[in-house]
Amino acid sequence: NVISYFNDEEHRYENFETFSTDIGLAQTSNGMTVMIDNAVYDGKNVTISYALETEREIKEEMEINALSWFNIVGSNGMGGSDQITKVSDDRYVGLASFTPHFKDEEYPDTIEVTWKPEAFYSLSSDLEVEGDWSFAFSLNRLEGDLQLVNETVQKENVSFTLQSIEFTDVSTVISYEQVIKVDLLQEWESVTPVFHVTDDLGNVYMNGTSGGGTSPDNGKTFKGSSDFGTIQEGASKLIIQPVQIASLNSGKGHVEIELDPIVINLSK
Repeated sequence: NVISYFNDEEHRYENFETFSTDIGLAQTSNGMTVMIDNAVYDGKNVTISYALETEREIKEEMEINALSWFNIVGSNGMGGSDQITKVSDDRYVGLASFTPHFKDEEYPDTIEVTWKPEAFYSLSSDLEVEGDWSFAFSLNRLEGDLQLVNETVQKENVSFTLQSIEFTDVSTVISYEQVIKVDLLQEWESVTPVFHVTDDLGNVYMNGTSGGGTSPDNGKTFKGSSDFGTIQEGASKLIIQPVQIASLNSGKGHVEIELDPIVINLSK
């Protein structure tokens, strides 16, 4: 039950264990066993839990070689995040969450996932464990209820449209599109959204979290999606507030452009 180490106050992975696919693949190489525990594909995003066990104690947190991350057959790129947490002297748990991108945004009903980690590093880079691990498995898309929204908010050369929201057994997926005027992009290298999401009962689902997306024109238009946990029982409204992060990148500075919240009436 790797996912239990990552559940938080936002209930992001509350139903993951129940509705995810049990993968249960494990391989050992160079004294390290890598095991893929569970995975889920909600139609836009993929979440995979895994575990590591080493023959020797590694005192620091670990990370994966970014060049040997998960791959989705047929996708033309992806964005996401990965975290590894130490749980004992020789054991770690990991969680990868990412959004693959497909031509014309046509997400298939079944995806093929491959993973060849190649190496794990200590955060100080003092230790590297190389190995010959190789995994392949398929995931079927979870069935969900799609609610069209198509509501637009605008401010300071930014136009943001929340296109839809989809509810599955493990997640809530918002899909959006934004248009940035050239004047803003001339001042800032990138303009990307993060989200604050709450409901009318005060539950918090996202607090400054982003998602994956693509831009065909260097940031002028951007289509993306982001996901969070299932909606808590009793909630009747979802409040989604996009905040644009206009940045010079590489830690050179940024500003936040706060847009008006979009309120979604939840179907009973």
